[in-house]
Amino acid sequence: MLGDSVQTTTHTHTVMTKANKGEFPIMRFSITVAQLGSHLIFFTFLLLLRFSTSDASQESYTLKEVIIEKTDGEHVNIYTAEDLKKYDGSAENEAILMGIKGVVFDVSKGKRFYGKDSPYNALVGKDSTRAVAKMSLDPSDLTHDISGLPPSTLRDLDDVFEGTYMAKYPVVGYMDYLLEQRPDLFDSVSPKLRNEL
Repeated sequence: MLGDSVQTTTHTHTVMTKANKGEFPIMRFSITVAQLGSHLIFFTFLLLLRFSTSDASQESYTLKEVIIEKTDGEHVNIYTAEDLKKYDGSAENEAILMGIKGVVFDVSKGKRFYGKDSPYNALVGKDSTRAVAKMSLDPSDLTHDISGLPPSTLRDLDDVFEGTYMAKYPVVGYMDYLLEQRPDLFDSVSPKLRNEL
């Protein structure tokens, strides 16, 4: 049997459980329309969250290629990790350099961010690709190694690389590991200069 009595905001429903010839008593429960709506919204949100995160975990992303545009006759600076260390912002009249994705930027005009005792000083004087991708200053992230990073973090890396560093700071060279990993990127550099690298 199902009976309804209407109150101002509460609907009372009577549910009878039919088992073994009606031996169980009638059970009553009440729920407001607002409660019902909030429960539906919450469960819809949970379903959307579940499906959106499962899709995101399966997505893939490939980092954008570094493009080296040099004409014949231009000098190309190649830095080792050791070379870059001296450009960490500690010397007053020295450039402040940092590497991202193997590209070395002069971030000296951002000295208030990257100079000695500044908030992002830990990023300079090295290739900090992983730290930039993760937006981290953790010492273990201050490396160019990006292995194991999820696709969303790699996408963030490309966005920051292009939108911040390529847009604001001059490129002054490239990391030696980039030349070792991808010598084809340096095809536009004259053969004479390539032999000097």
